Amino acid sequence: MRRPQKKHRLDKIVCAVLCLWLATTAPLCAQSSGFKATPSTLSFSYVVGDAKLPGQQALSISASSATPATFSAVVAGGPWLTLSPLAGSTPVSGKVSVNPSTLAVGTYTGTITLTTTDTVPLVAVVAVTLVVKAPLPTLTASPSPMALAYVLGDTAPSPLPLSLSTNGSILSYSVSAAGGNWISVSPKSGIIFPAFPATVNVTINPVALTPGSYKGTITIAAAQALNKSQTVTVNLTVNAGLPVLGSIWPTHVTQGSPATTITLNGSNFFSGTIVKAGTTTLSASLVGGNAMTAVIPASLLATAGTLSILTNNAGPGGGDSARRAARQQRRGIAFNFGCLVAGIKKFQGAADAVADVDAGLRLEPLGPLRVQRDA
Repeated sequence: MRRPQKKHRLDKIVCAVLCLWLATTAPLCAQSSGFKATPSTLSFSYVVGDAKLPGQQALSISASSATPATFSAVVAGGPWLTLSPLAGSTPVSGKVSVNPSTLAVGTYTGTITLTTTDTVPLVAVVAVTLVVKAPLPTLTASPSPMALAYVLGDTAPSPLPLSLSTNGSILSYSVSAAGGNWISVSPKSGIIFPAFPATVNVTINPVALTPGSYKGTITIAAAQALNKSQTVTVNLTVNAGLPVLGSIWPTHVTQGSPATTITLNGSNFFSGTIVKAGTTTLSASLVGGNAMTAVIPASLLATAGTLSILTNNAGPGGGDSARRAARQQRRGIAFNFGCLVAGIKKFQGAADAVADVDAGLRLEPLGPLRVQRDA
């Protein structure tokens, strides 16, 4: 019967030791379970050639106990990874930074191991990932800007080539034109290879435009490019060219008449077309591309003589209209049209002018201006 008593006594001893161990270690376990680093993973990204390094990221190191826990840190993975501070007491906000300046394109990994001797568990590990990317391709359009001068009456210009290139990877692009119906592009989308520039044809159709300056834009968009898009300005100058003077009405004006309005028929007339009688610029109005009116002042009709009428368009490709020969006659005003010169003849007798009107216009060969006197 003694052996059972000894066993019972042993059981009491084991139970007492176990209770004592639980009483002393349980608080420590509860305390140590709060030591941690947040977040447990960090990620950085960098593009080769970028002057701006990835920004620092915060690492919170803490313990749940009211008593600060001391720690130390070990950084592994390479000199590109840095933690500050490397030791201290909780709570603390650390700064994790990376410097990938000389790293090649690729993915790099590192770890930050935090150790504390004040609590259990003793270690907290933070995983760090750095992705180094190749630089984004740059979209280039050439020439930029584009310029074209056109003289009305000329044939429509050939399409202008716009070259698109990239210094990096393959780029998909789209193209659009703005500014008016006179400008268009083709193709409207495509692919640019690094060693093989793409060509976009810019078509200019200025035939229906009036003289002046026009501005259009071509926008090339490439979402994968560093600069995303390029805008090319297109400057178009439309010049009037030579006006063509075909006929004038009326064909007779009496000497001493007041200011007289004449109608000019021809082509290539514009709001800027100038009408002259000899060297005198007349007050003129545009009726349309084929007609104008002009006022001959009374001072030019005071004496008998010949007035050479011409039209003029300024600018490249412009100039005076072709002149026509005119011959002075005794009576009335008559226009005699030769190959190159138009003129007005002023007569001294209103009654005799009627007979000359009936004679109509006479075509004469181009030659020196001749003045006839009254008999």
